[in-house]
Amino acid sequence: IVQEQQDAAKNPDGGYVHYSWPKFIGSTPLPKISYVLGIPEWGWTIGAGIYLDTIETDIRTKKIALNMGIRKKILNSAAVMLLLLLLIYFWSRRVSGQITRAIETFSLSLVKSSADNTAVNPMDLHLREFRDIAALTNEMITARKRAKEEIKQLSQFRELIIDNANIWLNVFDEKGNVVIWNKAAESISGYTKEEVVGHGEIWEWSYPDEKYREEMFNKATAIIEKHEVLEDFETTIQRKDGKKRDMSWHSRNLVNDQGNPMGSIALGRDVTERKRAQKALRENEEKFTRLKKMESLGLLAGEVAHDLN
Repeated sequence: IVQEQQDAAKNPDGGYVHYSWPKFIGSTPLPKISYVLGIPEWGWTIGAGIYLDTIETDIRTKKIALNMGIRKKILNSAAVMLLLLLLIYFWSRRVSGQITRAIETFSLSLVKSSADNTAVNPMDLHLREFRDIAALTNEMITARKRAKEEIKQLSQFRELIIDNANIWLNVFDEKGNVVIWNKAAESISGYTKEEVVGHGEIWEWSYPDEKYREEMFNKATAIIEKHEVLEDFETTIQRKDGKKRDMSWHSRNLVNDQGNPMGSIALGRDVTERKRAQKALRENEEKFTRLKKMESLGLLAGEVAHDLN
C-alpha cells in the first residue's frame, strides 16, 4: 500500500490509491480510497482517505433524511389543503352560483398543476381567498420541485463517484442480476452498462465454461446469503472480444435497514499484466539458474581436462 501511495505521489498532481484497511485494530479490512500528493522539496508524501462504506452510509443517511422531510412536507401540505377544501366546501353552500363557478375554476387549475407540475396562475381566480390558496399551492409545487432536484443531485453525485472510480465496481441484487456497472467495468469487460444492467447474463458471458461459471456463481451466492467476504480472490474472465483477463476481487454483501441481504458489491482489479510480469520474471530466473549450472559444468569439465593433460 505504501509503495502504491509513493508511486501515486510521484505524479505532480497527486493520485488516488485503492486498497483495503481495517477501521479498528482486529476488524475486517474494508475498501478505502485515498488521495496522496508528494512534496519533493521536503521528501514528504501526504494524503487523506475515506472508506467507501462511509460514502454509501452518508448518501443513504442523507437520502433517508431527505425523504422524511419530503413526506413531512407532503403531509403538512395535505393537511392544510384538506382544511382549506373543507372551508371552501362549507362556504360554497352559503354563497351564490358565482362562488360555485370560482370553485370549479380553482379545481381545474389544481388538476392542471398536478398533471403538468406547473404553478397556478392567480389571475385566473376572481376571489382573493382562492388567490391565497393558489399562492400556497405554488409554494408546495416549488418545494416539491426543489426536493426532486436535491434527490436528483444526490443521485448524480453518487453515480459520479461510482462511474469515475478507476477500479471495476459492480453491484448485484439478491438474484445475481446486475444493478450497477461502472465505466471501469465497461472498459475491462468490453460490455456496456446498457448491455448488462437488469439481468444476469454477464455470468455466462464472463465465465463461458459451465463448471467454472457454477463455481463462481455459488461463491457470489455465499457472499449474499452467508455474509462471506472476499479479499484478493482471483478469477479469469472472458471479455466481449474473447480475450481472457485475470481479475482480483474484493466483495461483500449488502443488507437493508432490517439486516436482510439485498445483494452484493464487488471491486475488481485487472491483474493480467502483473501476472504476466511475474511469470516472465520466474522464467528469467529459471533461465539464469540453468545458465549458472551450465557455467559450473563448463568450469568442472575444464578442470578435468586440465588434470588429464
